[in-house]
Amino acid sequence: MSARPLLLLLLAALTVLDGCSCRKKTDEEILQAKIDATPVHLWLAAKLALHPDGEDGDTREARKALLALVDAAKKKDAGAVDIGPKEAASIAVSLWKLRGLGKEAFAKHDAAIPKPILRTILTPKGELDELLDARTEHAAFLIGLTIAKIHPKLAVPVPPELLLYEAWWTDPEKISFATFAPVARAFKAYVYGTSELCDLAAKEADAVPADGNVFTAEMIAHDLEIITGTKVTPKKSDTEHAGAFVSTFANGSTAMCYLQRDEPDKANKPLRRMLDSTDRLGIEGHGVDFLRGYVECADGDPKLGEKKLREVIASKQASKREKDSAELLLARCGKKGALAKALDRATLASVVAMLALDQLERAGVVDALLATKLARTVVGVVTASGASIEKAKSAVPTYDDAKQGVKGWFGR
Repeated sequence: MSARPLLLLLLAALTVLDGCSCRKKTDEEILQAKIDATPVHLWLAAKLALHPDGEDGDTREARKALLALVDAAKKKDAGAVDIGPKEAASIAVSLWKLRGLGKEAFAKHDAAIPKPILRTILTPKGELDELLDARTEHAAFLIGLTIAKIHPKLAVPVPPELLLYEAWWTDPEKISFATFAPVARAFKAYVYGTSELCDLAAKEADAVPADGNVFTAEMIAHDLEIITGTKVTPKKSDTEHAGAFVSTFANGSTAMCYLQRDEPDKANKPLRRMLDSTDRLGIEGHGVDFLRGYVECADGDPKLGEKKLREVIASKQASKREKDSAELLLARCGKKGALAKALDRATLASVVAMLALDQLERAGVVDALLATKLARTVVGVVTASGASIEKAKSAVPTYDDAKQGVKGWFGR
């Protein structure tokens, strides 16, 4: 080949490379793309409908249907209200008509747009009314949406985009309730971690104090009195369990994310912090031993790691898969390259999830939150809106079909 054609070929290659966006997208960029989506636009449409400012027919129709479910959830011990497919589709039809307004609200990139709605629905008095600002409401919805989705008593089919949207706008540094801040941070880490946005999850987990000391009895008593109107005297053990929950949930979610993203080395730090929380509370069992064995073998004390893995192998409670994984790790303990190859990430991730959710129950955080009128109201909004959005997706083949008015409920 002569010099001239070769030069032209090189120039062409450089031109292609120059125009190629080959760099890896950041977690922030991936997040922004995920939340600019139809379920979020419908979620914002629901918020707009629940605010009394809108007086057109479509808004009133949507508000009436949504408030009926919210009011049912606010009743004592109502929990998550049941919503059938037809009712969900009916609400979704109303929201679909308002989706353009929801999209416009999203495009404004303002935490206070749409306006906060909990003040309107709850009609709180005194200090609670002042504290339910936009940032605090985003945190309340983040916690409410996540609990509604993962708690076995609720199991509301919440679209993942809604969780990510509320996580994005939740700023723990700007939340009115001191007790909400660390809980919101843990839930942000969980939402990001389960969406493979590991670096964002790690940012939240890193902000949780290593010792899990995030609550005081005075702090919890103060906030619960404002929210419930009754005086509460938490025990020291309650604050310790709640702090351990925050640390376990945030760090466990982050570790699980890195393991599933095939980056086990990055999982070691949050895994170790998670285990430190369980150790401080005296929590024992084959799950803790398995994780401790892995962490110490990967980046710590191999002798301690071997001891813990042998305890898993000898455990009557451990599953065959856990025992097999422990034997593989034991054979490669202290050998980083070989250890990574032997790692059964699915088993490790399932153990992390099991321990994190166990802490959720031990802490009593969820049940305490669900007992408040504020939480029941949030669950009502979440059930009415989130479940409707998710269930209505099955009523039409695609959102595009609905938009064109060709098929399904939305087209009628």
